[in-house]
Amino acid sequence: MRLCGKVAVVSGGAQNIGLAIARRLAAEGAQVVVGDLNPPPDSDGIAFCRADVCDESECAALMDFAAQRGGGVDILVCAAGVAVERKILETSSSEWERVMRVNATGIFLCAKAVLPHMRARGGGAMILIGSIEGLAANPMHGAYAASKAAAHALARAIARDHGADGIRCNAIAPGWIQTPFNDNLLAQYPDPQAAEDAVRAMHPLGRLGTPDDVAAMVAWLASSDSDFVNGQTLAVDGGRTAQLPSPGL
Repeated sequence: MRLCGKVAVVSGGAQNIGLAIARRLAAEGAQVVVGDLNPPPDSDGIAFCRADVCDESECAALMDFAAQRGGGVDILVCAAGVAVERKILETSSSEWERVMRVNATGIFLCAKAVLPHMRARGGGAMILIGSIEGLAANPMHGAYAASKAAAHALARAIARDHGADGIRCNAIAPGWIQTPFNDNLLAQYPDPQAAEDAVRAMHPLGRLGTPDDVAAMVAWLASSDSDFVNGQTLAVDGGRTAQLPSPGL
């Protein structure tokens, strides 16, 4: 119960990684508000406020809603995200703009909206959900990779600009996490099981990640246990980015 008395906002918290994060923060004692286009499947310990992270006024309303419920905002987790699977040459400008608007501008708008509330509380913690694709790209993920690199850069910029306000900001770069999105990717292969085995072999731990793996790191970064961690991008990838590809030996 490291987060008792804290108020947390999770954008994109209605499903997948975002929902696991919202549930973990609530389990740690935080009062959690999910901001998303649709409510989470259950409301046990979690409040909901409809919010489109692409809309500045809705981001502001989300933070005001959370502050009114809990007396302020201490934690912001930006987990809203979209992806487009196309090579750069095949990516339309509208697709590029949507991915960047949700994944990068959405973080900017949420951060801008929450900063006055965190200042009023004397500090806070922001955790931005990036990706290992912000460090290296997979095929046909140019727009997504660029947007996640922007998330990592924003974590450093916010940490630099607002550390003096007692506000920490870090990013998490998840690796291959078992979500419906990644399950659908595997399903596109002629032999999905062989594809999954190949992906698993990329991880020194010998397994794929789960949303709960990411949520555990978020809970740590949101707590006082990480009080001197600021402006970092922390990979939660089972060691995938720690090893160079090599032929089977």
